[in-house]
Amino acid sequence: MPATKNIRRMRALVCLLAFGGAWLGARAQAQPETSDKANHFSTSEYFNPPHQTQLKYLLTGAEARPQGSGKMAITQMKLQTFRENGEREIIAEAPQCIYESAKHEASSAGRLQVQTGDGRFIVEGEGFLWRKNESTLSISNRVHTIIRNAPGQYSKP
Repeated sequence: MPATKNIRRMRALVCLLAFGGAWLGARAQAQPETSDKANHFSTSEYFNPPHQTQLKYLLTGAEARPQGSGKMAITQMKLQTFRENGEREIIAEAPQCIYESAKHEASSAGRLQVQTGDGRFIVEGEGFLWRKNESTLSISNRVHTIIRNAPGQYSKP
């Protein structure tokens, strides 16, 4: 029975990751496009009142270089989503990606790692496409999952 409970938790967490982009909203504001690189790229969204001072998500990068047509090449991308109480929900990190501000999409042929705020569920792989408007995150290659049942214990499905 414990294995069944873990599988159910894993499925719930996969759904959370897949639909986590639903919190990324229309109020996101990216830095204006210029011909030069931008250091410390950041875009975010806040919850609606009465939680308007609480971040819903924060997407950051060490550097953003315009690629034309509203696309930016971002290095050291980090996406964090939060609950209304401020608790971190998920963290997604990639060494590089292309972010399309008009479509609210990020993609890369490179590595991606996503984990829950408590660090008990991790999924990683190579090649991803995140679509905020469709609330989807697809990881295409070499995908593997780590589930921590308790601190220091691991199981791989």
